[in-house]
Amino acid sequence: MPNAFYRELPGFIRRNLLSVVGISVFFIASLTLGSLALYKHQAPNKRLFEDAVWASYQLDREVRDVRITLLEATPDMLDEVRLAYDILYSRLKVIERGQVAELIRRVQLREYEVDQVVADIKALDSTFMSLSPTTLAQQREVLNQALNDVQHATGQIATEVNHYFSRQRQADRRSLDTLIRATLILVSLTMLAGLLLLIQLRHQRKALELRQQKLKIANEQLESARHKAEEASQAKSDFMAVMSHEIRTPLNGIVGITDLLEDEVVTSATGREYLSTLRDSTHALSTVINDILDYSRIAAGKLSLSPRPFLLDTFLTTLCRSYQLRARGSQVAFHCKHLDSLGVVLADPDRLRQVLMNLLNNAFKFTDQGSVVLEVSPERQDEGTLLLTFLVSDTGCGMSAEQQEKLFQPFSQVDTSLSRQREGTGLGLVICQQLVKAMGGDIQLTSTPNEGSCFYFTLSLPRAELPSAEPLSSDTAAKQANILVVEDNAINQMLIRKQLSKLGHRVEIAEDGQQGVDKAAEKHFDIILMDMQMPVMDGLEATQTLRARGNTTPILAMTANAMPEDRKRCLDAGMQEVITKPVHATTLQRRLNAYLNAES
Repeated sequence: MPNAFYRELPGFIRRNLLSVVGISVFFIASLTLGSLALYKHQAPNKRLFEDAVWASYQLDREVRDVRITLLEATPDMLDEVRLAYDILYSRLKVIERGQVAELIRRVQLREYEVDQVVADIKALDSTFMSLSPTTLAQQREVLNQALNDVQHATGQIATEVNHYFSRQRQADRRSLDTLIRATLILVSLTMLAGLLLLIQLRHQRKALELRQQKLKIANEQLESARHKAEEASQAKSDFMAVMSHEIRTPLNGIVGITDLLEDEVVTSATGREYLSTLRDSTHALSTVINDILDYSRIAAGKLSLSPRPFLLDTFLTTLCRSYQLRARGSQVAFHCKHLDSLGVVLADPDRLRQVLMNLLNNAFKFTDQGSVVLEVSPERQDEGTLLLTFLVSDTGCGMSAEQQEKLFQPFSQVDTSLSRQREGTGLGLVICQQLVKAMGGDIQLTSTPNEGSCFYFTLSLPRAELPSAEPLSSDTAAKQANILVVEDNAINQMLIRKQLSKLGHRVEIAEDGQQGVDKAAEKHFDIILMDMQMPVMDGLEATQTLRARGNTTPILAMTANAMPEDRKRCLDAGMQEVITKPVHATTLQRRLNAYLNAES
């Protein structure tokens, strides 16, 4: 290349001359391939050729079948004759219009035209339809002669079409040979471009090494960003745990004071109604907190199940009993349908209960009158697994298709207006869907506005056996016990002392973990209730210290820390049970009785 011309080139091209040449070769090769592809694309489709040959052959065969049927027909076989003709008539659609018809019309016929053959066949329609037992013999010869002429024409059409498209296939093969030769040329050009690019890449190696160094720095920055994101996620989880603790602690006081007021102070019907409203409000707040915590676990990918064997019949009976009580005195009837011999299965009963209660609560919430139904039906039973469908239906307000699309989206509600009548966070169904998916199912929905809704899902539950050593009933009255309460909150100290004293137990209070360890060393206690977060020494360290000293007293965590990892930390430290605040008196009594009765 002359130096003068080279200097006239733009600087970008001069610095990357070989790359430009390689790209130009690739462009020419691509243009060649595109031209060849366009040529092949404009040729008639091979499948259409085959369809055209087949259509002409079918037409000829159907004409023959009509003639045979006509000649063999007896007066009681007229329906068969008409059916054969109808089949022939239906074949005309392919010959009359469409791409196949256009291909057939390209064929040059010596004696007949396709349109004329079609017209001749259609002309026989009235004759075939007017056949009767009395006229069959008279018209058979006339029709046979007409069909003979038609068959001669269709036979010629089938032969000519076959010959024509055989020639077309030969032409296609020749064009394919041309395409192969062109492809070889393209391969040669590609190899040449590859060689040029290889030479250019050698010159760019240093630049690539520099880029790799920059990428290394970028990866280190990304890794640092990932660590910061993980720290932010952990900070969010820590915040959720602290928020839960700080809300549950005063909420426990509200629940406890409400129980004490109802038992010891308030005697009027109006006062008890106020307290019932207060209790419902605290329950609603507790539900909101639990939903937010569960959603936080889902978002962090930390939502887990705790499968264990349980008796499904008892589980359903207990669940249904609470909603039967709820339905009493209301305009909504509750029906529970399930078999009495479902047996023992391996699953997470707490999460399954959470899903069913959420669906049932929604059903009652959106049903002003009518009924709510929980139906559990086995789809398949064998020795190893039990396939069950859980269905919750109601006769409530129902939902439109647009509302159903929003239903399983986080923070989404059916009614978002300021005048909405039903409260909620919009997280319940999202959590339920994730829980059911974790169990191997998927919640489905059918709903009609003003008629009701139906939620259902199917789970495959492994069969299991209950542990051989069954705990004593927690409903049995327990002995009077010496109980040590390790709790730093003054309000909670007062409440737990009142609750335990009413149950007939003797109570001592320790304000932090260190005092709890000292008191447990000085005196024997039947059971210890231990908070987690306390000054001086927390509940986990206090429990570990007691276990290290050989103390075997049952220790039950009674804490506002509700995260799953908190429960695991408590059990790992040596505690036997975790009771999450707010604590109701009945729950506390049942948990204590289970351990005190076991000891006695």
